[in-house]
Amino acid sequence: MQDHVDFTVRLGALGAFPSVRRARVIWAGLDDATGGLAGLADSIGDVLESLGFAREKRAFQPHVTLARLRSPKPVELTVTPSPLPFPVERISLFESRLRRPAPVYEELATFPFRRGS
Repeated sequence: MQDHVDFTVRLGALGAFPSVRRARVIWAGLDDATGGLAGLADSIGDVLESLGFAREKRAFQPHVTLARLRSPKPVELTVTPSPLPFPVERISLFESRLRRPAPVYEELATFPFRRGS
């Protein structure tokens, strides 16, 4: 990850996976004007492919997961978040274990980016 330089993204519109009619995940999009997240996703895809993993076929959609729903249900996304900019200075690898009453997340490694000019 040392080939990547820190960058800034902005919080974007709200959405749901797989759709607002059958939402399982509610997310906020990330506006990636500099292409930093897309470049990072591409680099990770290259490394994983070299290790024998199939490249993701779905289009990359930079987002932050806000909520996971136990069962699919329709949602109304009427709030518009402020286009809040924030820096991306590193990437962290997490392990998630789905447990009850709540999932457990453990940070396994962090990879800082080079400082931009």
